Amino acid sequence: MYLTVGHFKFKAEGSAKAVELMNNMQTLGRTEPGIQQYSFYPNPDVEQGYFLFEEWDSKELHDTHFNKDEMQNWLPEFFELLAEPPSVSYFDATLSSKL
Repeated sequence: MYLTVGHFKFKAEGSAKAVELMNNMQTLGRTEPGIQQYSFYPNPDVEQGYFLFEEWDSKELHDTHFNKDEMQNWLPEFFELLAEPPSVSYFDATLSSKL
């Protein structure tokens, strides 16, 4: 299992475009092989803040998605809309048990 978690804060004037881009990324990501979950969530504690959670079967499948032409076309504009640097972490995890 490969996880991506991120925190993003957008400029107020770019928030509508940021939401559009996040929706595009989710829509594409949710069609990819090996995706288990792909969601952006509004952060109730941070104005214009969003939390990203992705769960993939493998790092290779995540990387294939991330390097797709559509993603590479959206990412420069996405990052231009940020009010501050993002915080993104990646975890290569092995699921040992479930509750």
